[in-house]
Amino acid sequence: MSALGHARRRHDKVASQPGFLVQFNTNLLDAAWPAAHLAAIGAATRLHAATRVDRVGDSAWATTYRLSDGDAKAFLKLLPQCQRDQIPRLRTLAECLPESGPTLLATSEADCWILTADHGGRDTRTYDAHDERPTMLRHYAALQAKAVGTPRLMAALEPVDLVAVVRGFRDFLHRRDEPADGTATAVGAAYFVGEAAAARYRRLFAQRLPLLEGLVERARVLRPTLCHGDLQLRNIAMRKRREPVIFDWDDVSAGPAGLCLHGLLDGCAAALVALRQVATRGAAARSPAARAVNAYIRALSGAGYAPRRALLEGLPGAAVAGTMRFISSFGRFPGDVSRSDSAATIAAKCSELLDACDWLACQGPAAVAMADEYERAGEWHRAQRIVQDQLSRLDPQPVDLLLRFARLSHAAGDAMAAEQASREVLERDPRSLEARLVLGRALLERLALDEVEAVVSGALEVDPRSREARTIRRRARAFSRLRRISESPRGWPRLSVTPEERARGWLAPETHAMAVELFRRQGAIQLDGVFEPERVQRLQELFLQRYQQHFHDGRHPDALQVGDKRYMLTVELDEYFGAREFIASGLLMPLIREFVGDDCILSAYTVVASLPGSVDQNIHRDHTPLFERDAPDVRYPTFAAQVILPLVPLDAKTGATRMIKGTQWTDLHDAAKRPYQDPVVPLGSCLINDYLCPHYGRGNRSSRVRPIATYIYTRPWFRDFLNYRNQAPLRAVPGFLENSSPEVRALLDWWDRERKLAVRDA
Repeated sequence: MSALGHARRRHDKVASQPGFLVQFNTNLLDAAWPAAHLAAIGAATRLHAATRVDRVGDSAWATTYRLSDGDAKAFLKLLPQCQRDQIPRLRTLAECLPESGPTLLATSEADCWILTADHGGRDTRTYDAHDERPTMLRHYAALQAKAVGTPRLMAALEPVDLVAVVRGFRDFLHRRDEPADGTATAVGAAYFVGEAAAARYRRLFAQRLPLLEGLVERARVLRPTLCHGDLQLRNIAMRKRREPVIFDWDDVSAGPAGLCLHGLLDGCAAALVALRQVATRGAAARSPAARAVNAYIRALSGAGYAPRRALLEGLPGAAVAGTMRFISSFGRFPGDVSRSDSAATIAAKCSELLDACDWLACQGPAAVAMADEYERAGEWHRAQRIVQDQLSRLDPQPVDLLLRFARLSHAAGDAMAAEQASREVLERDPRSLEARLVLGRALLERLALDEVEAVVSGALEVDPRSREARTIRRRARAFSRLRRISESPRGWPRLSVTPEERARGWLAPETHAMAVELFRRQGAIQLDGVFEPERVQRLQELFLQRYQQHFHDGRHPDALQVGDKRYMLTVELDEYFGAREFIASGLLMPLIREFVGDDCILSAYTVVASLPGSVDQNIHRDHTPLFERDAPDVRYPTFAAQVILPLVPLDAKTGATRMIKGTQWTDLHDAAKRPYQDPVVPLGSCLINDYLCPHYGRGNRSSRVRPIATYIYTRPWFRDFLNYRNQAPLRAVPGFLENSSPEVRALLDWWDRERKLAVRDA
C-alpha cells in the first residue's frame, strides 16, 4: 500500500477516537493559529494524531508546523499560491524516488499544503556538519543519476531554461514598479534591499553579466536532472550509519547538475575555486570544499550521468546559474514577513556572484582593468582584493603596485594591511611621501597618536607644504587633547562631527575609533553636529503641537511620570519622527552596532518632557544590571545604549542631563560620590550613554517645556519591562513600516512581528 493509503487508514482510525475533535480544538485555541491555517491544521491532525502543534517556520515562502504525539512527529508545510504547481511534482518525486526525502503523507493542491513524516535523522543545524558534505553530495548525486533514467519524473519537473535564468536575474535587478504595500505578485531587488543598493548591483553587473553568461552557456553540456532548488546544510539531516536525508523539495526543478552547489559550498565563488582545485589536482584539491566537489563528480560520473571532463566544464556555469536563479526567486514572494532576512540573503548572494566575477577576472589579463574600474567606482574592497591577488603572483613585488595596495587597503578600511604595506614601501623608498601619508592615516585610525607625530614630521620633511600631512597632525593633536580632557575628573568626552562627515553621511574611521574608545571608557559621549538643527527644530514644533495636552502637572494615563513635572511619552513614528536620518543615522548606527552588536534593534522611542519649574531628578540608571558583579573589576558588555536627542538646547537653564561618566560598572551609591558633568548640548547634537551609566535630569528653570527624544538600541534578546508600564515602547502611524527604508525596517522588524502575534493572540 502507498504512503498516502497508509495515511488515509490512519486518518480513519484517529478520527474515530472519542474526544479527538475536542482535543484538537483546545490545541488550536491555546496556540491561536491564524484562521487561514486552521483548515489545513485540522486536515493534517486527522491524518496524523497530534497532542501538540508548534509553528517551527514562518516566512513569505512557507509556514511549517510540527505535529507531535509523543515521539511521533509529522510536518505540515503551507505554501503560497504561486507554489501550487509544485505539489503534483512533489507527489511524483515521492512516488518515483521514495529515497529522496521523508515520507510524503498527504497533499492538498486546493489548500496548497503538504504533510510529511519526520525525517528521523539528526538535524545538521545542531552541529558542524561541514565534514559530512562529501557524503551528502554522493547521496544527492545518486538521486540525480537515478532521476535521469526515470522519464515519468523528468517529464513532471519544470525545466530550467539557462537563458531565462540570466534574463530573470537581470530583470529582478531592474524591476522598480512594485508597490510598497507588498501586494504585487512579483517584485524586484529594490523592494528588499532598497533602490540605492539595487542601483549599485545594476551598475556592477552591467559589465560583468557577459562574463557570467559565457560561463552559464557552458553548463549546457550537462543533461537536465533532478535539482533541489535550495540545497543547504539546514535542509539535510543525517540518519544512523551516516545516511543523509534531504527535505524541503518544494522548489524542485529539472536542470543541470551543479545548480545547487552554491548553497552547500558557501557560495558560487567557493564552488568555482573548489572545482578549479579538483581540475588541477594540486595540493589545494585536499581542501574540505574540494573534497566535497570531488566526491560529487566521482559519484555522478560513476553512475553514468556525465564524463568527468564534461562535469568539470559544465559545473561552474551551473553553480553560477543556480545562484542567479536563487536570487531572482525572491521576487515571487513579496510581503513584509522575512523581508529584512530576504534582503540580507540577496545581498550576500549578489556579493558571492561578484566574488565569482573577480576570481574569474584574476585568472586572465582582465584583472588590472577590473581593479581600475572598481577603484573609479569607489568599490575599494574589491579593487584591493584584485591588486592583492596580482601581488601574490609577482616576486619581487613592484613598489608601485605595493603602494597601490596600501592606498586601496586604507580606502577599504583595512588599516592593518595599509600600515604593513606602506611600511614595506618605506623600507625600499624612505622618501615616499604617499607611503608616509597612508601610514600616518592608518596610525591615526588606530589612535597610535604619538607615532603619528613622528611619521607626519617625516612627511613634512619631504614636502613642507603638504596639506594632508598637516591635517593628519592637527587631528592627532586634537584627539590627544580630547583624551586628556576626558580622563580629567570634570572633563566631558565631547567629539565634533566635521562638515565633511555630515555631508557624506558617515564618520571618518579615526572619528569612529575615538568615539568608541571614549564610550567604552566613560560610558557616555557627546557628538556635536550630527543632525541639521532645522530638522530637529521641526521635530520640536511637531511635538509641541501634537502633545500639548500633556504639558500640565497631573495624571496622564498614556505617559509615565519619571520625576517631578516630568513625563515620558511614546510618540508615533511617521515621516518626521521615524525618518531614517534620526533612527537609522549613517553617522550613529556604526557606533551603536559597535556598542550593542551588529544585530541590534530599536527597542524604544520616546520623548521625555520636563515642564517649567521641575526640580532635579534622583540619580538613577535606566535599568538594573542584568548580572551580579562577581568582582569589582568585572565589566560586562553593553546590552543597551541610549541616544538622547534634545529638541531644545540643553544648558543650565533648560536643564542639562547630569552624567557621572565612567561609573557604568560602579555601585550606584559609590557613583553618586564621583565628580559629575553637566554637558551643554546645542541643537543638532546628541548624547549617547550606556543604559547603566548613572545620570539625572536637572530642573527646568526656563519658561518653556524641555522635550528630549530618546532612542533605545539594544541587543535583540533584551526587552525593557521596567520603564514601559503605562505605554508601549514604540508606536507608529498606519503603513509606516511598510513604507520605510530597509535600514529602518531592519531595526523594527522584531516589533512588527511581536505586535502581529499580540493581535493574533488577543
